Amino acid sequence: MLDTDTLLVQERTSNTLLSVDRTTPNTIGFWAGEPNPVPGFADGAATGTAGRARFSFTESSAICPTGEAVPRVFVADPGNHALRVVEDGFVRTLTGQGIALFADGDLSAAFFDTPTGLAISCSSTLVVSERGANGFGQRLRSITVGAASPFGGFFGSVATLAGDGTAATTEGPALLGAQLAGPVAPFLAEGGELYWIDSVTGVLRRRTVDGTCDCPLDVDCATAVTTPTFPAGHRFAMTETPDGVLYVLDATADTLHRVTP
Repeated sequence: MLDTDTLLVQERTSNTLLSVDRTTPNTIGFWAGEPNPVPGFADGAATGTAGRARFSFTESSAICPTGEAVPRVFVADPGNHALRVVEDGFVRTLTGQGIALFADGDLSAAFFDTPTGLAISCSSTLVVSERGANGFGQRLRSITVGAASPFGGFFGSVATLAGDGTAATTEGPALLGAQLAGPVAPFLAEGGELYWIDSVTGVLRRRTVDGTCDCPLDVDCATAVTTPTFPAGHRFAMTETPDGVLYVLDATADTLHRVTP
């Protein structure tokens, strides 16, 4: 949701973002991007007749509005291995270089591999899940976003929250043993816990406030892998009610699950 009246939707066929006016039925418009079935990678105007930005929506990915008075919307651009931001009518690349690699550090030097999931904390830190279609992902990353740089782009940095790049569902310290398998749909719970689903194995994962990663619906991750809660390879989204009940939407199977870890 961009605001109470506007819903933003990713349109993969045209590699654009659409706006849906919820006050006037069936009112849909282009919100950002150059309509083109061929993916592209370019910053520029969100809309207009020339110089429009281009996206590469090779698969479903997240859109994350911040809820500020002047809308700022972060977009996971999986085909460009980048994170984009739409603000003041323009699309700019926040971080990512257009090719699949792995590197933490300054926003201008960080690399990603097929980022699809986005969540934002109360401190305006982004959490990104990398599905890792090219062998460099399988991680959760955090992005600290600073002010716009006078030289272009933004100040800020990228750090790894969990995963070592190996595609597996294992538990342990987030950076010293835990492994992730195609993480998708990250969600930051009210208590500070971070949930996601390992799409390769269909297992619900959790990073606790002390930095330990586990499989909260099973006694251990080895057991979870043998009897996964969700189908592998599906598309998911998560949310939490004010009283702490977690819900998981399986968008592939059109099924809503109530989860009580």
